[in-house]
Amino acid sequence: MKHFALYLVSLWMPLLLVAQPICQITEFTVEDGLLQDIVSGVIQDRKGFIWMSTRNGLNKFDGYTFKNYKSVSHQEHSLSNNRITFISETIYGDIWCQTYDSRAYIFDTRSELFFDVLAPVEQEIQRKNNVQRIIPLGEGIAWIVCDKGYCYRVDEKRYKEKEGITLYSTFGDVLKGGQVFTVFQDSEKDEWILTDKGVSVVGRKNLESDFPFEFIREHNGKIYLASGSEKLACYNLQTESVRSIEIPYKISRINGLEVLEEDMLALATDQGVILFDSQRDTFRMIDIRTEGQFSKEATLVYQDRIGELWIFSTERGVIRFNPETGEKQHLYTPEEEVVKYDQANRPLIFEDKLNTIWLIHIKGNFCYYDRESKKLKAYYTDINDLRSLFAPLVRYHYQDRQGNCWLAGARGVKKCLFIHPLTI
Repeated sequence: MKHFALYLVSLWMPLLLVAQPICQITEFTVEDGLLQDIVSGVIQDRKGFIWMSTRNGLNKFDGYTFKNYKSVSHQEHSLSNNRITFISETIYGDIWCQTYDSRAYIFDTRSELFFDVLAPVEQEIQRKNNVQRIIPLGEGIAWIVCDKGYCYRVDEKRYKEKEGITLYSTFGDVLKGGQVFTVFQDSEKDEWILTDKGVSVVGRKNLESDFPFEFIREHNGKIYLASGSEKLACYNLQTESVRSIEIPYKISRINGLEVLEEDMLALATDQGVILFDSQRDTFRMIDIRTEGQFSKEATLVYQDRIGELWIFSTERGVIRFNPETGEKQHLYTPEEEVVKYDQANRPLIFEDKLNTIWLIHIKGNFCYYDRESKKLKAYYTDINDLRSLFAPLVRYHYQDRQGNCWLAGARGVKKCLFIHPLTI
């Protein structure tokens, strides 16, 4: 019997090699317990629960059922608006919530109450803040970026106390500028605030810069900073010094900075992708134009597990580039095969636990990359039925620790479970 089973597997193998990936798709909507079908965010907490933010409150999913949380009339600690636009977990297992009316809450998972984090501070300074962003740093500290140059550094354990919240603003000469691009915590736990008028550091480092850096990454004991224009700089943690790195190409705009394998950094620019070897201090320009793709501008760079680069431009499709061989390929879904919606899909790319690339390119639909044929392919829930095309509108996606992907779009959320064919 064992030999017969092995014989059957050997017969199935050619079929498995040409078949599409196996993805089990489960859809959750209000009929399953969601508070509302428009999902703006999905996260997995440290206990494994899935949390979803909607236009009508917060949902907790245990794998079987939903538990819902929203504003309660005449309750002191409640939401002012049920429409939640952003969620993130604190280091202590509570949930940050930003609401549509520009408020910042922490949902206490033990008391199951929403605490308006800035309300006590506002009473003292006599000012109502409009929250623009919440930036959790993952070490028990988060920053709340507000309008008109107001920022608050929040201790996630002591946020209910006045001492747990510290105001930073342009008026106190702590922030360089009123527009905060990002806040970054380095390996030494110092916090870098990048603004339109320069950089400030909260911590032990004595660094002040008036240059408007927008992007920051840390790699091998160095911190790299890039501006939206053409400037690149490096801060050495050991020597505590900053040096400017001259880019040997004429560019006007930097759209992103990413750390790649083998000590490489990638700059997505208006003239293509620039690779910087941080060990040799050498540069390499990748012209992303192809026969069918005429834009030079790169907006996003992603490196997969085998080292290939996936580059999004301002035009339809995606460019696959092999840094070792120089192979360049423009991939796209033919226009006549694209399912169109009233809203545009949000471009995305990720790699599942079986090393399959899944993506949505500009003016495209959800698809996967077949490495054998070197083509993008549509996914069908039933490979024998062309009507089963899986091409949802996607506005948000999230990968949990088990490798599942959650897609939120026009109606509810879809969980994609990727399965190895030999486990079926």
